[in-house]
Amino acid sequence: MAVRAPLVLRNRGTLRRGEVEITGTILIGGAGAITSFVCEAVGTTGIVKTGGKTGRYTVTLLKKYRNPRAVGTPALIGPADAALTSTDGWFLSYRNFTGLTFDIQASQVSLADANPTSGNSIHFTIVAQEL
Repeated sequence: MAVRAPLVLRNRGTLRRGEVEITGTILIGGAGAITSFVCEAVGTTGIVKTGGKTGRYTVTLLKKYRNPRAVGTPALIGPADAALTSTDGWFLSYRNFTGLTFDIQASQVSLADANPTSGNSIHFTIVAQEL
């Protein structure tokens, strides 16, 4: 008898068959560099600062999904006693969604690209369907 892949049913509260929730956290260092990240759906090099782009981070998933969707906006969590300024990259948004990759963009108050302050962390959540 052939071994079958497990059947992925719907998550609670959704009608989309095979939907999974993917979450992650990115810790930001100096000049917007990534100090570390946690996301079970990516490999060891799955989240990188996008080359040549200020305040942009590319997330590459281990496998391709269908119909990826953002759940809210990415959240910026600041360190305990550091104030955010109008020139810090604190306004976050998603960009360039595909079934395998997406970007997180940080902007300042004027919406110009900017790096988040060292010590901040970015939390994100997306949902997608298994292929």
